[in-house]
Amino acid sequence: MIRTFQDNDQIPIKELIRACYAEYDYQLDINGYDKDIENIGENYNGNKACFWVFENNSIIIACIAINAIDSKNAELKRFYIDKSYRGKGIADELYNEVINWCKENKKIFLHLKTDVNFTRAINFYKRKGFLLQKTEHKNDYLEPYSVHFYKNKIV
Repeated sequence: MIRTFQDNDQIPIKELIRACYAEYDYQLDINGYDKDIENIGENYNGNKACFWVFENNSIIIACIAINAIDSKNAELKRFYIDKSYRGKGIADELYNEVINWCKENKKIFLHLKTDVNFTRAINFYKRKGFLLQKTEHKNDYLEPYSVHFYKNKIV
């Protein structure tokens, strides 16, 4: 079941993201890159952002968020699915929530950035029509990493 974020989701979402990061030997950086998940209710509310969770038997197994960039553009964020639930159509369901939000809010383009190692996610984005815009190599985290930037036109 998909629903919007509630305050008591904060810790389970953080644990979901932590588990997804651990698959790649990554760590949460609550004081840096991941600081937005310290207060999801404040960072993803109103008509400029939204955060959804997917529950199975009252357990959060996936999440996704959207953040308006400007009047025509939005950024897809925080798209994570528990590894034991991948490949079951949950990604499509969550992605459709984002697309509906974009259409309701008259967004034309959807942007995202993802670690180059998240190959399964990258393949999903490509299937949905996202096109690679650029790749950046960064050194502002716990260790050097590379990020792909994608863009898709909402139809």
